[in-house]
Amino acid sequence: MHEFSKSVNSMLSKYSFNGIDIDWEFPVWSRDAKKTDRAQFGPFLRILKSHLQPSGQKLSVAVSGPPTISRVAYDVDALVKYADMVQIMNYDFHVFNKFTNPLVGFNAPLHPMRVEISVLGEMNSEASMTTWFDLGLPKNISYFGIPTYARAYQLLTHYLHKPYSPATRSRPELTNYPDVCIFADSGYYTSVWNHNAQAPYLYGKDGLWVSYENERSMLAKMAFARKLGVAGVMVFSIGSDDFEGKCGFGRYPLLTKIAKLAKDER
Repeated sequence: MHEFSKSVNSMLSKYSFNGIDIDWEFPVWSRDAKKTDRAQFGPFLRILKSHLQPSGQKLSVAVSGPPTISRVAYDVDALVKYADMVQIMNYDFHVFNKFTNPLVGFNAPLHPMRVEISVLGEMNSEASMTTWFDLGLPKNISYFGIPTYARAYQLLTHYLHKPYSPATRSRPELTNYPDVCIFADSGYYTSVWNHNAQAPYLYGKDGLWVSYENERSMLAKMAFARKLGVAGVMVFSIGSDDFEGKCGFGRYPLLTKIAKLAKDER
């Protein structure tokens, strides 16, 4: 770990970066995880921080949104002690799996749906942030994660298109905002705003169903983050936004909306 930390510090210095983000998805939880991951993550952060601190480099750690992962994967005391920023990935709350989750769902809902019970009721940003604060993560190092990408599915039948309708597969080719906005403006698809999720989805007679973000959902997420009193927000990812202006709202419309709202807050 010392050699890795030295190489990180050298790279940051070489390219004039001001820090590094550690995105481990996820200690204890991933397919190749070990039971010792959680216990070893703290010493890893300590050693890395000891190499970064003399040169003033920042240490950021990206952590899970779903509370089912957050509760078991992390040593929160170590995060508090060594991380300058903790970036909470409030997305991927619903991911298609033909065996365990063959249903459509929102990628980054703000609040629980009325039909959700048990674990499903925690698959949202509100539950995510509440869990992290309950675990002892301070708000002054907490950053609210916002996605620009979409999650697309193929419905079992286009007649059943509400959230949690059955799906046959994911549609990974439709993840970037410019791809989705073209569908939304084509006239062949219906776009629906969900009050609980504070996010839109669209569906069509061809069975396409997409959970995505737009400027309205960016406004809702920024307002929620502001209400929580966290240190700031982070975005994943710049490349999923409309960087060429294909949607007719200029380049990077989602990121621009977030930046404007952040400036207005000041």
